[in-house]
Amino acid sequence: TFFHAVLVGFGLLMRTQQLQSDVALETPMSGRDQSELESVVGTFVNYLPLHFRVNADMRFSGLLHEVRDLVTDCFEHGQFRYEDMLADLENEGDGNATTNLPAPAAFICQHDFVRPITAGGVALTAVPSVSPGALRPLTVFMVERADGWRLSCEVDSHVVSQQAGLHLLEDFRRLLKEIAAGAED
Repeated sequence: TFFHAVLVGFGLLMRTQQLQSDVALETPMSGRDQSELESVVGTFVNYLPLHFRVNADMRFSGLLHEVRDLVTDCFEHGQFRYEDMLADLENEGDGNATTNLPAPAAFICQHDFVRPITAGGVALTAVPSVSPGALRPLTVFMVERADGWRLSCEVDSHVVSQQAGLHLLEDFRRLLKEIAAGAED
C-alpha cells in the first residue's frame, strides 16, 4: 500500500540519519476495535512499535515486503502498547532493559479528516489543529489534503534541533521522489 511504501522510505531515511541498520518507529492505529467501546466518546489511539533492520544491500522491493508483513502482524496485535512493552521488559530484566532500546520516532500517515460540508443548516469546516508540543523526540506527519500531501514534523528541541528537523523533511521529500521515480527497486 501507499502507507507501506512511505513507511519504508522513512525507515530508509532513519537508517541513513542514524547510520545504523536497526530502525525503531512508532505509528498510530485506531483503538476502536472492541465493540464495548462503541458507545464511549473520545479518541482511542495506540502507538504500535515497529522495529526492522535495513541492510545496506537490501533492495527497496524486498524491504517493502518485509515491512508489509511486519506491519500486518503488528496491527493484528495492536492492543499491546509500546509503553507496556517497555515496562514488561524492565520487569523481566535487571531494571536497565530500556536503556539500550532506541527512542523511536513516530511516523503518522493519514487522510484529511474533515471536508467542508453543509447539511440541514449546519456547516462543518476544518479548523487548523494546535499541537500540545512534541510528545516524542521526532514525529513526522504525512497528511493528505485536497491540494496534495503535506509533510511536516514536530521535534523535541531538547533532543532534535529545528534545523535538523527541517533538513530531515527535505531529505525525506527527496527520497520519496526517488522512490516514486523508480530509482530504488
